[in-house]
Amino acid sequence: MRIALYSRQVDGLKRLIEQLATDKRVSHLLTVPVSSPSAEELVLHNVDVLILDDLIGEWIAPAELEKLSNLNPDVLIMLIARQDSSELFVDAVGAGVRSILRWPATPAEIDHTVAQCLDRLSRHGARHDGRMFTILAAKGGSGATFVVLSLAYVWATRFDKRTLIIDLDLQYGDATFGLGGSKHRSNVVQVAQDETLDPSYLESACVPLRRNLFLLPSPVSLDEAARLEPARLENLLALASRLFDVVVIDVPSRIDRLGTCCMEHSNQVIQVVAPTVVDLRNQQRQLRYLHDLGIPVAKVGTLINRMPTADRRRRNVDPFATEIERHLSARTLGTLPRDDDAAALAIGAGESVVTVAPDSPLSRALDTVASSLLGVTGVAPSARSRWSRWLSALRR
Repeated sequence: MRIALYSRQVDGLKRLIEQLATDKRVSHLLTVPVSSPSAEELVLHNVDVLILDDLIGEWIAPAELEKLSNLNPDVLIMLIARQDSSELFVDAVGAGVRSILRWPATPAEIDHTVAQCLDRLSRHGARHDGRMFTILAAKGGSGATFVVLSLAYVWATRFDKRTLIIDLDLQYGDATFGLGGSKHRSNVVQVAQDETLDPSYLESACVPLRRNLFLLPSPVSLDEAARLEPARLENLLALASRLFDVVVIDVPSRIDRLGTCCMEHSNQVIQVVAPTVVDLRNQQRQLRYLHDLGIPVAKVGTLINRMPTADRRRRNVDPFATEIERHLSARTLGTLPRDDDAAALAIGAGESVVTVAPDSPLSRALDTVASSLLGVTGVAPSARSRWSRWLSALRR
């Protein structure tokens, strides 16, 4: 749920803003301090809920708000009422307001109002049908693209979800090679910038990688990459979320307008972090940037990649790696163990690690993380997988 809050007294809504920023039901929160005498600055593009803080009347007339509501029927309008006026409530409802929050409000009242908004939006048809994930590395080389491909493969083949990978690393994108190189005519920039973009065009432009798994690759030309406009990308993301069960976006660690656009529209933002001092520092810095950009803290989580496992001879793990896991425990979505042999085998074969090494600790961890992110029950191992696991146990 994307919320835009307009207020003349933003400082006085600190409690409300903090509660919305940490609410997992809120995917993006835009706070706009109102300074102009008219509502000309009001923008409802890609907004699910518009909150007006006591602004009906002097700032925007009921007739203007009604016209705006008719032009944007998918937007739910909420009024924060600082005065108890039945006349104001009648005018507000007539102008299109569907939810009223009397101020000051308790945390429970705010939570109840958010739940009501979500219920109304779902009954009128959610704007985003599929789940969308933006995955970025805290530092180059953390393995974000490997994680993108691996999770997408599990969702598509083991959980039977139609999954689209969007490679938005426009300079160094190499998602095409992770699951076997294939020739393709279209890329994400060409598709997004095309004015004729519709469901059939998007379906035909996606590169099929496996059953249920598709890819929109990055362009090979930097000049072409520079053409992509955030507004065009928004349209592509909205369409993709209606056509696919899962959309997973690989963005570079450098945060720009395109990456921010993806994070705003995603259900979950995942930082891929390796257990090193540099990665941890970059992750903290990156998290501050995301907060400054208005990405709610509640939707950002960390996935620790290449976590050292216990050495059979020493029976211990890297103490610093353990400390990182403890430090990030509040935000950790999961941990992927370091398994260089399985990862190298998968990369060399142009295949997913869960296929070439289905019983490796890395594959099992990917299954767990994938099911957790979608909130589904893990898939039972196949007969072949159980047989391989039994043989592995005998060899040990």
